Parts: sequence; C-alpha cells; structure tokens
Amino acid sequence: MSVLKILLDALCMTKKIWPVFQTLVWKLEEQTECEVSVICPHQVQDNVIEQEKKMSAYPWLSDTDDLSQYDVFITASSYYPEWLGKYPYIISVAFLITPYAFAALPMEEMEGRFWEKYDYVFTFTAPGKDPAMEKALGIPERKLILGDLGEKAFSLDQIHCQQDELDLVESAATPQSLIPLIETLEQTLSRKNNQPLVTIVTITYNLVKNKREEMIRQCIESVHNQTYPNIEHLIIDGGSGDGTQDLFRKYQEDGWIQVYSEPDKGLYDAMNKGIRRAKGKYVAFINSDDYYYHEKAVEYAVMVMEMYGVRYSFGDARAMCDNGDLTMWVADVNLLPYAMNYCHQTMFVQTELLRGMGGFDISYKVSADSDIMIRLYAMHEPYCIIRYPSVMYRLGGLSSTSSDISCKDHSRTFYLHIGKQLGLTMQECENIWAMRFLHICMQHEQYDILRKLGQEFSIRRPLEEIRTIQREQIPLKAAIVLRLKQKVKGAVKRTGIVRISIEETEDREIKWYKLFGVIPVYQKWKKIGS
Repeated sequence: MSVLKILLDALCMTKKIWPVFQTLVWKLEEQTECEVSVICPHQVQDNVIEQEKKMSAYPWLSDTDDLSQYDVFITASSYYPEWLGKYPYIISVAFLITPYAFAALPMEEMEGRFWEKYDYVFTFTAPGKDPAMEKALGIPERKLILGDLGEKAFSLDQIHCQQDELDLVESAATPQSLIPLIETLEQTLSRKNNQPLVTIVTITYNLVKNKREEMIRQCIESVHNQTYPNIEHLIIDGGSGDGTQDLFRKYQEDGWIQVYSEPDKGLYDAMNKGIRRAKGKYVAFINSDDYYYHEKAVEYAVMVMEMYGVRYSFGDARAMCDNGDLTMWVADVNLLPYAMNYCHQTMFVQTELLRGMGGFDISYKVSADSDIMIRLYAMHEPYCIIRYPSVMYRLGGLSSTSSDISCKDHSRTFYLHIGKQLGLTMQECENIWAMRFLHICMQHEQYDILRKLGQEFSIRRPLEEIRTIQREQIPLKAAIVLRLKQKVKGAVKRTGIVRISIEETEDREIKWYKLFGVIPVYQKWKKIGS
C-alpha cells in the first residue's frame, strides 16, 4: 500500500478516542507510509478550534478545502459531515468504542440510519452480545469491524460510568486489537483502482416524432464525456420509423454508441435486451431524456462498488420539474415500502446478478423497476449508497401518469417478496403505497402496520407524519366543546344580558363582565404594555 492519507475529525480529539487513534497510526507507520491531517467542521467556533489545535501537531484543514487526495476519514462524533458526499471514494470509519457511548446517541442513530451512512463501524464490543444494542444500531455485518482483544474477556456489565469506559479504551487500544481495521483498509484500498467494463443502456423509440432530439444528444454526450475510460453505451431502439436512426449515425461512426433496433414488447422488454447484450461487469440504465450532469458519475460508482465488493449501488439524484425547477431526490431504502423509491437511473448492478434474477418482469406494466429494487433488497445482496448526486432526472414518465397501475404493481411485488414475511396482508400493502394508510386507516391500524414494517425498516418518517397530522387535528370532543362555547358567547353578546366594562389602574387593565350591566360575575386583567 502506498502513502495512506488519513483525515481525523477534530471533534474526536477526546480522551476516549485519542489512545485508539494514536495506536492505529503507530501500527500503520510500521508497515506503510501514513500521513494524518485534522479536519475541522466549519460550524466549530474559532476559540474551540484554537483550543483543540494545541492537542495535535498534525496539519489542520477546513471542510471547504480540496480533500480529493485523502483515503480515509475517521470520526467518533455523532454527525455525518456533508462534505463526504463530494468524495464518495473516501473510506469513512466511525469509532463506536464502547456501549457507554451508545447511551448518548440521538434517536436517529439508535435506529441504525446514522450508521448506514458510514462505510465501516469499528468497535471493541460486538453489538450481537447485547440484543437491544444490536437491534437499535442495526449495523450491517459488512460494515462492522470488531477489534481483536485476544484472550481478554470483556463484558458489557463492566461499564458503569465514563471512567470505566476510559479504562477499557486504554487497555484495549493495542496494536493487536487494531489489526482487523488495518487489514480491512488495506483490502478496500487495493481494489480502489479496478476499472472493469461498464455497460450503459438507453432505450429509445420515435424520438423525432416525440421531439426529443436535443435530449438524446445531451444523454449520449454526457455518457461519452465521463472520465471513466471503460464504458460501452448501448442504444436499444424499438424499431423507430420516424428518422430516429439518423440521429445516431454520426455517434455510431465515431464509436460512441452501439445501436440495436427492432420491435419489442415495451420498455422493460427492451431493457432486458440490453442486459442480454451487455458485456460489462456492471450495467446501468439512463433514459433518453435524462443525463449524467457530472463527468465522474460512472467513475465514482464503479470505484465505490469495487472498493467494498458490493453487488449493486444507488444514490441521490437531481430531479427537474416540468417548469425547470430543480429538487434533490434523496435515496432512502427505508422508503421502499411506500413506493418512494430511489432513482433507478442511479443504479449500477452486476450484470450477472441481473441475469440470474431473470431481468425485469415484463408482467409489470409500469413498475418493473420497483420490482427489481424490491427483489434486490429481499435477496439481501450487499449494496452501497452514493451520496453524490450526478444524474439529472426529468420528472414525469410512465409510472407517474399511471398511479392506479403503479399502486397495484408495487403493492403486489412488495407483498410477494417482503410484506408477507413481515405479516402484512395484500390489502395492507396497498394501503402502504404512498403512505395512504396515514389518511384512510384508523389509528390502531396505522400503528399495527408500522409495528410490522419496523421489523425490517426504519419507521421514523411515517411516525413524523402521524405526529404532524395529530398536531393539525383538534380532537372531536375538544372541537365540540369549543364550538358550544363560541355559540353561547355569541348568544350572550347578542342579547345584551352580559355587558363588558373596562377599568384601568396604574399598572393593569381590568375587564369586567356584569350581568345586566350591574352585577359583576367575572373579571379578566392584564398588565398594561404586556
């Protein structure tokens, strides 16, 4: 391994993490060159920065600097820095040293979503030794690195306070205990520069007739302009007869694309033809009216998949509305039950994996891409999420204009591959689509659905939606009482039985309610100026 460049989170420079990190650096320096820098989040106050700098002789960087040359980012704090999304190939390692630290984690981290963002989580204690901790953290096995404590027996019961935790770290932070982490980093980085062939597939039909000439040119050029050197771009055309073939001729002559044109049975049949013709290790699909707006889109996706040995990836995307406005499409696998899927244009899948699955199921008219996502998840194939939006997706298309069919298709495939294993009925899966159950089901039915979904997915989002709805709705009993009070008050005012008079003193204003204007029955007061 060449020079290993490490970024240490400035917020980690505590008594707990420092012994572990120093030992890690010493061990790395024994077998390779190692350079360390400290990165300080921009939100940390200047005086704190100066105080922390006294603890380290390493160079200090800002998250606004160019960090593209670094290999590893190590943190033990409770946040995931946004700048990591710009550099998806930087290996991120979160130190979860002991369960004592776990007790202070925010709810989002306790649900496991926080740990999903990191590439690896290093700990001295396997979460499996504590079922409650394992369920709360939800760290995928691929991401978990357990320190080698050798013959040292360790029990969670030994930690009762922060001092116990510090004592453990000082005794456990040995070169031997960190070997699993070092080996993982070496193996991951050794695969970083692999460049297997990638097949990009674009489906077309009658582009001239549909006035999509400029869109397909933008699409083809965005693939050709990728920095990744090993791409084949297949155009699978449905036998267009409107002059679409003429659009491709120059690109074919220049070797940018390969075109195959013949009638097909629809979009997903054409996509299956692309899978069969693909020669690449990975295959991705980009629509004729979408494009890669960043030149490193393919390079980053392949680099990350090769580094971590995963079989498919997906990520965030930018979406363009009909009026030209842009929005961020954030990938979240926990929204898969509700058909709030990640953008399928961001998917890169091992070609052999797709072939083994039989490709896209053409019995689904508008949701075969959802079916693929659900089946991949249900197969528990290792995946990674790339937080680097590089695809421009134009909102619209078949599924967005056929909601009834999309609902039935998505609900059926979710029920078959995931829902029934969680105890959900087919009707409940239809109610889950687009979170309709929050509006059409009784409250006890909502919580029953969430209880079942919670066995597999984070239910944070729908719970937030329920709380929002509850805050906006006045309970029926309270609404009736309020309405009666308003009617009585209005009747009293109209009859003149109760009359109001106001008196003022030096410091307060008193409002009297008097029966027939004579007998005081009630008063309210407030301080003047309040």
